[in-house]
Amino acid sequence: MRFGLNILLNRLLKTEPDTLIIINPKASSGKYENDIDGFCNALRNQLGKNITIKITKKAGDATRFTRKYIKKNYTKIIAIGGDGTLNEVANGFFEPAPKYITTSEKLHDLILISSKVVFYIIPGGTRNILAKSLNIPTDPIEVCNNLKTLKPKKIDIISVVSQNSRKKLQIRICLNAAEIGIGAEIIDRAKIIREKINSRIVSTALDNFHTSFVSE
Repeated sequence: MRFGLNILLNRLLKTEPDTLIIINPKASSGKYENDIDGFCNALRNQLGKNITIKITKKAGDATRFTRKYIKKNYTKIIAIGGDGTLNEVANGFFEPAPKYITTSEKLHDLILISSKVVFYIIPGGTRNILAKSLNIPTDPIEVCNNLKTLKPKKIDIISVVSQNSRKKLQIRICLNAAEIGIGAEIIDRAKIIREKINSRIVSTALDNFHTSFVSE
């Protein structure tokens, strides 16, 4: 009887994880790749050991992880990475767009998965533009060690409907800026080059040279 009661009490007292940490080890050309354990230890000291950590390996992982765990009732999403990683996580807060819509009007009906989730930003990229605009310190370890002192704030978002390479309409969420025209093309091509050259600065410089050469 006592044994059964202990099992019941343990089940009642056991808390389910509610915090997801998404880490992009390739952000900032892998600058913080060797510091992942340090990030995790600092966050465990702040939040306890009952957390889930996911490492991204390819584009889109952060969006998929965010969406999956919000639907599992996680209420804290912590992203360690650059502006691209933060953008992917932000897109995961919303339901994906329907696959067969052919007009852009209905795509703007964004469906928020949960209004109870807080998005924590830990800058780990090259420029960290969003973090700077929100006055968040750019040292990721400093932010990890002071996570509890951060105060949540609401920000506006931008929703953009675009056509992907397969000529299908898609919706993307932007947190602070969006590129169109030649700027967007440079970024898109730089991502392809970066798959072979693990340096944001070098890949962007090479693509700028290529774009300028073609333009002439």
